[in-house]
Amino acid sequence: MRPLYEKLPAGSKLIYTEPTEAFFLKLKIALLAGVVIGAPLIMLQLWLFISPGLYAREKRFALPFILMASLFFVGGAASITTSCSPSRGCSWRGFRPTT
Repeated sequence: MRPLYEKLPAGSKLIYTEPTEAFFLKLKIALLAGVVIGAPLIMLQLWLFISPGLYAREKRFALPFILMASLFFVGGAASITTSCSPSRGCSWRGFRPTT
């Protein structure tokens, strides 16, 4: 939760509007991190399940697809976390309630 607190504007704090909201926020962050970190293993298991049913020529096309999909996944995750800011037009990071 510390990174969330560091990104808050000065003098503000997180509020929870429901009793279980703090718990589910931590649960959602952990689930998303687990999927991102575990994506290579998930893809490997999926490939090991599908590959016995493919012909040799089909496997030849699958390998470049898997490599490019993995490259784009890692590249997208890295670029969105490092280069996206409200000043660059990434408005989804700047959502705040209007009062």
